[in-house]
Amino acid sequence: MTYVNNVLLKSVKDNFMNILFTYPTLFNPIAGGVERVTDLLAREFGKRGHKVFYLNNKPNKVLEDYAFPGILSYFPYPDYKDERNVSFYVDYLQKNDIDVIINQCGAFQDSILYNQRGNTKAKVVSVIHARPSLNYDNLFSEISVLKKRGLKEIVKRIARIAIYPKIKKDYLVRLQKHYAWLTSGNNTDRLVLLSDTFKNDLLALVDEIDENKLCSLPNPVSFEIEKIHSKSQTLLYVGRLDTGQKRVDRLVRIWGEVSHSMPDWNLKIIGDGPDRMKLINMAKNMERISFLGFKDPALYYKEAAIMCMTSSHEGFPMVLMEAMSKGCVPIAFDSFSAIHDVIKDNRQLVRPFSLKEYVQKLTTIMEDTNLRTELAHSGFQNVMNFKIDTIVNRWEVLFDSLIRD
Repeated sequence: MTYVNNVLLKSVKDNFMNILFTYPTLFNPIAGGVERVTDLLAREFGKRGHKVFYLNNKPNKVLEDYAFPGILSYFPYPDYKDERNVSFYVDYLQKNDIDVIINQCGAFQDSILYNQRGNTKAKVVSVIHARPSLNYDNLFSEISVLKKRGLKEIVKRIARIAIYPKIKKDYLVRLQKHYAWLTSGNNTDRLVLLSDTFKNDLLALVDEIDENKLCSLPNPVSFEIEKIHSKSQTLLYVGRLDTGQKRVDRLVRIWGEVSHSMPDWNLKIIGDGPDRMKLINMAKNMERISFLGFKDPALYYKEAAIMCMTSSHEGFPMVLMEAMSKGCVPIAFDSFSAIHDVIKDNRQLVRPFSLKEYVQKLTTIMEDTNLRTELAHSGFQNVMNFKIDTIVNRWEVLFDSLIRD
């Protein structure tokens, strides 16, 4: 695997580039992690003299007034399979003299359109914003979820489970074909993984792959990094409220165990999702737990002493780094490889999925102020590696390698 380091090479510094970000929907920074990261990268690229372009499939009038840090355009035909989009795309790349395409949808079929650069000079970087086999590995939990109440939905769920082996086989074939296409021939120049730990995951899916095309490059922290020492006795959760992937129900049960012995502490849950009312009902007899809905998490990161994650799986958990950037101590299950890029101390990692061990380790951190200070400091030092300027330095090294090819 190619490791993108922090050394800036002269050719990139002296040659400003025209950089195009592609994605199905607008890069609305409040919509999700990919959008927020793209907004950050685009602004830093612009500060350094590069010219940034956005090309999306569908317009969104709600965001017309947002000051995007790139020149915004749309494909003329919303269906990415429409062949007329390819002609438009090649012409667009030529007219705007695009040097590098950053396909932010590398894991999905939209890449078939975004990587069609024709005979233009544009280099293509395809980014996989999760562990490559994440959705496949957790397919059963996705299809077995009861999406709505009622007999009809129960029957649908039973039917999905009954044909699960076929669904899984078909999904794997589609996934393998996509990654094989993406990494073969001239379809992409670099494939960016968010963590070096994802390399073996990709190699397990695709037998033959040009490893010279692979590089490891994490996302930047999306909040200002500031060391905050004064913290309240607050546990925090930020994210989607579901009992599938995120398993917030585990956190509610954990709170039920620790709250009695920790009367000065409280738990604040930020976010919304399909299981919000279910979780509220679970917690109805518990004290000092609040469901606050969608909020700007920055203020709560500053306040909270501990950030709790109880997910069954994650790709690259930006929410933990965001918390650490404000001196908030994270604790999580050791259930996905990239967690070791974020949390370096085993005292904050819990064996999957032992609620008993989670309660023990969480209680230890809650009880010991000196330990929290130590863990907050080490976490803060680690998150400095994910500063926007550091990450963009590494992007510019990647650009330089493309120029040299």
